[in-house]
Amino acid sequence: MSRALALLISLIPAAALAQNPGPIDTDRPDQTESSALVPARHVQLEFGLAYTGDAPDSEVLEAPALLVRYGVVDRLELRLGIPTLSTQFAGGADAGFGDPELGAKIALWAEKGWRPEAAFLAGTTIPAGSEDLSSGRLDPAFRFSFGHTLPKGFSLGYNLGVAWETSPEEDGSGHDTHSRFEYTTALGYDFSERWGGFIEIFGEHAPAPLNDSGGSAHSFDGGLTYLLRDNLQLDLAAGFGLTSEAPDWFITAGLSIRLPK
Repeated sequence: MSRALALLISLIPAAALAQNPGPIDTDRPDQTESSALVPARHVQLEFGLAYTGDAPDSEVLEAPALLVRYGVVDRLELRLGIPTLSTQFAGGADAGFGDPELGAKIALWAEKGWRPEAAFLAGTTIPAGSEDLSSGRLDPAFRFSFGHTLPKGFSLGYNLGVAWETSPEEDGSGHDTHSRFEYTTALGYDFSERWGGFIEIFGEHAPAPLNDSGGSAHSFDGGLTYLLRDNLQLDLAAGFGLTSEAPDWFITAGLSIRLPK
């Protein structure tokens, strides 16, 4: 990874290195994808660790959740989700890698008055994960991301989108792909130049193969971010399910860095 990053940075013109794009803007730790893009000719790495508990005795550890973002030009970034190792604890430990993801984020328009900043995200999974965790198919997804700057340090972000997910047939005869409608709404607040926080509600509507009983799954979470440097951020978040189809609880922690500064 370090050699690849060094190669990318070596290709950046000196003029671009001299620019200061301001504090880092990440897509974690909340579920709401930011409407902001990574600055052109910068690489952003967003690492995460997640621990999820679901009744009666299922707990899952995911690490490292790594999203690599590269700003191609001012209005386009490319995205690569590195396969995450998931370890499930339920009468023993069962581990495997999920599918990698490829995608892009495109800036649509800037914020103006009550009109929010907007971006469009699209991508797909690549069926290259462990046998038990891979869907075995290309599962696409897209969402629209909107962001408002509010008075007194507040901000509002929200997403609307659709994802397709492949799951086994109930009779074990094969696999089928179903659509899942997703939404998120996050209210952010800057406590200081370094500390930030948020609360959020998010969910999905999916058929029974994707939820235990079908229908809607809704969750609530909140968290904190701390800016160590303009290009380096730590985060911590936790949440819980509001409906029986959602996980009972989850905890996440992460680190994000942008190169060059």
